[in-house]
Amino acid sequence: MVSPASERTAALREKVLDVLFRLEAGLDFPEEEIPPLPPEELEGELRRLAAEAVDAAGSHRAGARLPRIVLAGPPNAGKSTLFNALAGASALVTPLPGTTTDALRAEVNFGGTAAEIWDTAGLEEEGGEAAERAAELARGADVVLLLVAPDVPPWEGAEGLSAGRVLPVFSKADLGPPPEEAAEEAARKWGRPQAVCALEGTGLAELRARVAERLEGAGGSPLGALQAEARGRAAAELSEALRRAEAREPGEITAFHLREAAAALELLERRDLPDEVLDRIFSAFCIGK
Repeated sequence: MVSPASERTAALREKVLDVLFRLEAGLDFPEEEIPPLPPEELEGELRRLAAEAVDAAGSHRAGARLPRIVLAGPPNAGKSTLFNALAGASALVTPLPGTTTDALRAEVNFGGTAAEIWDTAGLEEEGGEAAERAAELARGADVVLLLVAPDVPPWEGAEGLSAGRVLPVFSKADLGPPPEEAAEEAARKWGRPQAVCALEGTGLAELRARVAERLEGAGGSPLGALQAEARGRAAAELSEALRRAEAREPGEITAFHLREAAAALELLERRDLPDEVLDRIFSAFCIGK
C-alpha cells in the first residue's frame, strides 16, 4: 500500500519532470521548431514547485524543528544582503509570532545539514516589541551570525547572546575591516571572525563551511526521514533553478538543477532519468515520426 507521503512525493516529482521536459524539448530539439518555455512562465512554475517542496518537507517533519540560524547585528550592517546571498530564491516571508511585521525565513543546506535561516532586519528597524522579538529569536538560535560592519556601530543586543553559539562576521569586506576596537572586542568575545562581502561573494564558501561545522557541533544532522531528506534536497535544487532562471542564465543550467531535484525525489525507485525525460519529449511532440 502506497502511503500518502509517498504519493505526494511522486506527484511532486511528476510536476518537476513535466517542467524539465518542456524546458529541454526546446533546448535539445531546436530543429523541430518546438516553442521555448517563456521565461516568465518558467519562473512561475519553479516558484510554485519550490514552495510546494518546502511545504512538503515541513509537513513530513511533523513539527520537528530544524536547526536555526539567525542573522544579527545593527541596522545597515548588511544582514539582508548576506541573507539573500545564502538563501538565494528560497526565502519565504514568515509572520513572527508576537509582531505585526514579517521576517524572512529560508531553508538552506549547509554541508548536508538542513537548517532554517532568519533575516530579522525589518523587525529590528521597526524597534519596540518587534526589535525585542528579533533579539529573542537570536537568543534561541543554534547559530547566530553576528555582523560587524566598518560603517555602523556595534549591535547593542549582542550582550545577551550565548558565546558558544555566535560566529562573528565582518561584513562589507569591500569597504575594509571594521574599526579596530570593535573588531578586537568581537574576536575576544566570540572567536575568530569570518570576513565576507555578500555582494561580491567573497568569503561565502568559507562562511558556509564554518556554519556547517557549528551545526554539527550543535547536534544538527541531515533530515532523518528518507522522504523528508529527499524533499529538502529537492526544495534546495528547485530554489537554485529559480535563482538561475531569474538571472536569465542559460537554460541548460536551470535544467541541471531540475534534474537534481527530480533525482532527489526518486527515493527508492531507480529510474533512468535521462531516458525518462527523452521519452516524455518524444511522446509529447512526436519527434522523429
